[in-house]
Amino acid sequence: MRRYIHIVTQGTPNPHSLKFVPGKDVTGDMTTTLDFSAAKFATISPLAQTLFSVDGVTRVFYGKDFISVTKEEELEWPDLVSEISELIKMHYKSGEPLFTGAID
Repeated sequence: MRRYIHIVTQGTPNPHSLKFVPGKDVTGDMTTTLDFSAAKFATISPLAQTLFSVDGVTRVFYGKDFISVTKEEELEWPDLVSEISELIKMHYKSGEPLFTGAID
């Protein structure tokens, strides 16, 4: 089993959002996306809850093979990228499921 996970970051049209690509499926489905617009909506996803624990994270979005994170406008990405990347790596290494509840 491959334990090394390299997170690639990619810009988005929104300068306050970045894509974090873990090289593994996120939702695994081209038609399924999940948008957590606040921590209170992330109860079904341990990873999203963890990402919201980072000061300044305001939104988490899951796509087929990426996680998009949005930050507060006044913060700079260099202050957040390494912490967010490390949390994503830790989640995938833990083997925990992405979702612990039903996706409606």
